[in-house]
Amino acid sequence: MAEGFDMIGVEILLELRKKHNIKVVAVVPCVGQELKWKPDQQIKYKNILKRCDDVITLSDHYTPTCMNDRNKYMVDHSSICIACWNGKPSGTGNTVRFAKQNGNRVRVINPENFR
Repeated sequence: MAEGFDMIGVEILLELRKKHNIKVVAVVPCVGQELKWKPDQQIKYKNILKRCDDVITLSDHYTPTCMNDRNKYMVDHSSICIACWNGKPSGTGNTVRFAKQNGNRVRVINPENFR
């Protein structure tokens, strides 16, 4: 449930849920993660959360590891990882690497291909 690709992805899943039997679960790293976002993004975020089947919040406050903890949780509770990643060192890169080590199927969309 980060800004950008995560929110686009969950919106697609919510739309697919209308025709397919899927459960949409949002994994939030910490309470208030959206508080520094622009107001329109905060509203969008809250509306998306309301439409999810379940919301799992991993921490009641920000910690230095909460984002990575969220990424690990998602990998540990899935079999497929779809990532928008340019190949540079980042949290997304760490998640892709962890997913591969975990035996998850991994699909990477390179944002550089869409410019």
